[in-house]
Amino acid sequence: MRSERGLLDQHEDTWTEGLPRRSTSQGLVLVLAFVLGVGMVTALPWPSLVASWQPWPTLPTPSRGFRWEPEARVDALRVVALPFTTEPVESDGQPAPTWAARVEEPVVALLPPALTFLLPPASDRDDARDEGLGAPSDPRLAQTSAPHAAERLALARALRPVVAALGEPPSPIEMPCSAGRPGACHGAALDQFFAQWLQTGLRRQGAVTRMSVFGDSLVASDHFTGELRQLLQAQFGDGGHGFLYAGVPDRAVGSQGVMVAASDQWAVRSVVRHSGRDSAFGLGGVSFDPDGRPTLRVVREVAGEPGIERVAFLYRSRGASTPAWILQADGSRLDARDEREARDGVFWFDLPAATRDLRVNHFPPGTRAYGVVVERRGPGFVVDNLGLVSSRESRLERIDAAEWSRQAQGRDTHLLTFFYGANVAGDHLQAAVMQERYRQEVLSVYQRAQSIPGRDCLVVSILTRGERTAGGIRTVGAVRVVHDAQRQAALEAGCAFWSAFESIGGDESAARWQSARPQLLAADLSHPTRAGYRELGRLFYQALLHAFVAWLERP
Repeated sequence: MRSERGLLDQHEDTWTEGLPRRSTSQGLVLVLAFVLGVGMVTALPWPSLVASWQPWPTLPTPSRGFRWEPEARVDALRVVALPFTTEPVESDGQPAPTWAARVEEPVVALLPPALTFLLPPASDRDDARDEGLGAPSDPRLAQTSAPHAAERLALARALRPVVAALGEPPSPIEMPCSAGRPGACHGAALDQFFAQWLQTGLRRQGAVTRMSVFGDSLVASDHFTGELRQLLQAQFGDGGHGFLYAGVPDRAVGSQGVMVAASDQWAVRSVVRHSGRDSAFGLGGVSFDPDGRPTLRVVREVAGEPGIERVAFLYRSRGASTPAWILQADGSRLDARDEREARDGVFWFDLPAATRDLRVNHFPPGTRAYGVVVERRGPGFVVDNLGLVSSRESRLERIDAAEWSRQAQGRDTHLLTFFYGANVAGDHLQAAVMQERYRQEVLSVYQRAQSIPGRDCLVVSILTRGERTAGGIRTVGAVRVVHDAQRQAALEAGCAFWSAFESIGGDESAARWQSARPQLLAADLSHPTRAGYRELGRLFYQALLHAFVAWLERP
């Protein structure tokens, strides 16, 4: 069977097929096109293009679920140059309105010629370069009184080539009304998250968009969150790695892009293994009490990537003394002391310079540690890995609700994301009993997340779980039950919902992903392979970006 070919190859074929048979008139057309092309090239703003250029690796074409073809590729289109600077324009010494931010020349920089047909029309790009804007040429601007309407549409135009290349997501994100009623919505589930994402996309100074992903072993490996982090940061800026556990939980947790070395001089308790009166588990569901002199080291692994500029300590003080940490930043000692009167359990400390090798040589005695956050000052994106092996949503209810809320707000995460279900699908219960019991369990967790001020929540459905039968591999029936319970609870709680299950083939997902080449589902028929994690991360990125651009264009 003939394999599917990439968009770039197909487009190039239309220009090369039949070259030896061209007529004289065709030759004259080619000469004219060449002359016009030379004129256009000489008119390009080469200094700004060269200054903004960065090499892009090739990006496999995102799949439409099980129809993924590993040999189909499309070059570039991973990153477009966003048309905004980090500083607003000033006039007569007064800051300009935020919607009048300066728009630089290349909306899309250095796209291969074969892909320029994906650019927005020139008139659209001209609109985006208008500093004063005046009477809007786009009728959608006149339909909204939002102060950021012009910027929103300019950012949407800049992102359209990426959205066009990715195509429609096989399973779009569902966003229930958060204000109003169906048919007359005044707000939707991800509005607060998208509003922060807008600031990051507009390159506002210090605008970091944070996404915290809770989950089981599919999250804990950091393969899924690592791929998502890489894609978002490549387009919208590197905000840093994000959350790290202070030590090693019951089972190791991955961390792509940074090397983490944690000592074992901790007394560790987690929501997976422990319960009872002591519910002080912190944001990630694990507490670390010093048992000796524990240390932590974080190193940015990839040479040339930006270093760490900010660090935060998530902790609980159990004494009257001022908590103090002793750090070593690229060999230089730093003392970090939380001298605030009202301590919320999250202490941010700015490093004097970007640091590649950060060591915490001393944790304050009399405090319980939960985690450490490493970030940059922005603008950029951060994706936290808060996964724990063998976990499930109900375990999060073992965390004290008030402390969990305080830490989520102190961490300043904008989107709480939940990706569970594989362990629940292994429970041997009747479908009707499982669905109602599980729905009640997860509804309580989602409502808790939704109640945290200023935060949005999003539920990612169970991926899949298969079993081998005489007729081959089939998806376990409990997967559909878990999926439907998650969806019902998410929408009832007011959280957004994305079906990873439907995105990879639904009831046929286990067989299709396991038989794909390269193989996307591991031999246990529950966990993806490395190629599967990459594909899953890109499918989620595709759905997120599609929903974000639709929000930008919403009247």
